[in-house]
Amino acid sequence: MPNNFTISGALKSCLGLEAFDVGKSVHGCALKTSYDHDLYVGIALLE
Repeated sequence: MPNNFTISGALKSCLGLEAFDVGKSVHGCALKTSYDHDLYVGIALLE
């Protein structure tokens, strides 16, 4: 199960690679695991 650091890292990687479909999937994982309220994940989502 991913933690808040792996989710934020994955989101930043998706942004850098312009892999927006994968980023949407990672965002869904963040919502499912309630990490969307985490500071690091929130910052990655805003980027």
